[in-house]
This record gives sequence, structure tokens and C-alpha cells, in this order.
Amino acid sequence: MSQLLLTRSPYRQEFMNSSMRRFRRTRVTPIKWQLQFGPMTLIVGLIILAVMMSILYLMHFNQVATKGYDLVRLEADRQQLLDHNQLSNRSIDQVKSMDSILKSNRIGRMVKANNITFVRGDSAIAKADAGS
Repeated sequence: MSQLLLTRSPYRQEFMNSSMRRFRRTRVTPIKWQLQFGPMTLIVGLIILAVMMSILYLMHFNQVATKGYDLVRLEADRQQLLDHNQLSNRSIDQVKSMDSILKSNRIGRMVKANNITFVRGDSAIAKADAGS
């Protein structure tokens, strides 16, 4: 009920006007930045742009130059690995050669087989003892 009386109250209009005036007085106006572009601003902007572009160019050139050193180092490492591979292949070939096999101690200790018995795959190799 009191709510209905407030909305119809003659003092309501005065209250609303006074509160709105109070808000209008306390409202802060925003600061506006006004930039003026003239010939000096254009020159400074172009100089800053040129400096930034030159720094980017130098950074890129530095990366490309150091890649050349990396490539030279990698080529040297590759050549060293290829030489090591060839040396390993030579030593493997020497070990596998027939002369080294015949001269080895293992071949000298081998004995010639005298009694050779051939077994066919379809016959039984071991017989079971039926008596025990």
C-alpha cells in the first residue's frame, strides 16, 4: 500500500529531479585525446618504421648466416661418419674372408668325421624301449 502512495505522491517529482541534479553534478566528463597528425609526426613514424624493419632484417640475416656454419659442421660430421663406416666395412670384410677363416684356430681344432650316417625325415630317429 505504501508503494502505491509513493508513486502518486506529489513529492516524488521533486525527489526525482533533485536526485538527477545530484548525479549530473557528480558526473565526470571523459578526457578526450586529440592527436594532430602533421609532417613531423609522419617523419617520426617513418623513422620508427625504418628502424623496426632494419632490426627485423638483421635478425633474419643473422639466422641465415648461422645456418651456413651449421651446414659446414654437419657436412664434416657426415664425412667423418662415412669414413668410420668404410673402416668398419673393411674390418668386416677382412674377418669374413676365406684366408682369415682358414687360418683361424677354430678351423684347426676341427676333426674330420669318419662314420657318417644319413637319416631320412620319414623314419624314426629315436626308438622307444618296449621292455622297460
